[in-house]
Amino acid sequence: EERINECTQTSYSLKEGKNKLKTVEVAGVKCYVPNECVSPPIGGTACVNGEIRLTGTNGEGVLEYCYKGLWSTFCSLGEREAIVACRQLGYIGYDLVSIFNDGRFDSHASNISYFENVTCSQSYTEFSLSECDIVDSCQSSCKNAVGIRCFEFANCEEGAVRLMDGDNSKGGRIEVCADNIWGSICSDGFDKTDAYVVCKELDLGESEPTVYTNSYFGDGDLPIVYSNMECRGYENTVLECTKQEFG
Repeated sequence: EERINECTQTSYSLKEGKNKLKTVEVAGVKCYVPNECVSPPIGGTACVNGEIRLTGTNGEGVLEYCYKGLWSTFCSLGEREAIVACRQLGYIGYDLVSIFNDGRFDSHASNISYFENVTCSQSYTEFSLSECDIVDSCQSSCKNAVGIRCFEFANCEEGAVRLMDGDNSKGGRIEVCADNIWGSICSDGFDKTDAYVVCKELDLGESEPTVYTNSYFGDGDLPIVYSNMECRGYENTVLECTKQEFG
């Protein structure tokens, strides 16, 4: 096709599109113009090809890949590829990862990647990024290098709830233990009835609570484990509420 409207697609009315925008992610693209292509370096001896490392500690940081003997950051990284990276780093307990491109781990990390992207299989069964396909006809640049967080067992009790980053012990971002990791609850649809059950579970009284959404207490960097909470108010724990679970 020469134009995007020649492709097979599902069309929405303007009203339908506005409603969809609240619930789905939108697409983006980075194009590579041949005459602007900067070829990757010939090579070096700083590392062994295919090795990876994180610039931070505790399973998080800017991800670097040894490309032709040189350490390179990533300008883009998909979820499948990030899962394989965590697996290569030894985090084999979960196929779960968080990806960041906001520079939170190292705002001074190189924003030049020696390749365009890495693509693993749909089933992401690889144990190393070196087993995936690398497109490296050109270098790529970005505002911030990609960072990731890998997860391991947290040794927490299923359904346990805690409040984090609040001004005191009675408020904060809700985190819940699901499948042996700490995660967050999506704020979409989270209401006072859901909050009431949280406060009840934490033995913080049964008065009507205040609800905060839109990451008021920070995003916490954790995966979303519950969404679309539908507590009725009679439950004693969040675990008893109707909800959508991830993981």
